[in-house]
Amino acid sequence: MLARYGFFARDARPIAACARPLRPDLARLASRLPQLGCVLCCACAPAGGMTAVRDADGVLLVDDPRLRWLCATARVEARCAVTRAGPREWLRFEDAGGAVLACVYLLPDTDFLAWDALLSACGDVAPSGDDAQVVRRVQRRADLLRFRCLRVGRLTALGSESAARVSPLGRTVAGEIAGDRRGVPA
Repeated sequence: MLARYGFFARDARPIAACARPLRPDLARLASRLPQLGCVLCCACAPAGGMTAVRDADGVLLVDDPRLRWLCATARVEARCAVTRAGPREWLRFEDAGGAVLACVYLLPDTDFLAWDALLSACGDVAPSGDDAQVVRRVQRRADLLRFRCLRVGRLTALGSESAARVSPLGRTVAGEIAGDRRGVPA
């Protein structure tokens, strides 16, 4: 029936992604990430670097090498797009030069109420007006993760563990995102 109206799912191009810049308050963001539950993290392979970063709220300590990219983050955006396979929402982490460090994608297993709370807690910043960026394809590692966080005073320790319990639909969606990144822009 949809073909009658000129809609062909295989030929449909994704709708342009919308971006919502967030305040890069990493300690606040880190304390909210564990509430999401299972997510897909597509990150550039860590090449050493810092494991701690200081901001106004204290110190963020990253105790998992898979999350070292977080310490180099200068800009965070919440993004969404409608693709051939359905809607997608994710966080995009960039360094000071605008290079994409990682993307954390929501899956059907993710707690969407926690996602809304995370976006509200982080707050918006004014868009920079530099949306015309060249999307570079970089080899990324894709992991199904659950974040864990420990907060002691002004120290926030963020780690992760592999998500053991993921629904079949969640695994399928993660496989689509990680295996064929053409449908979802970074």
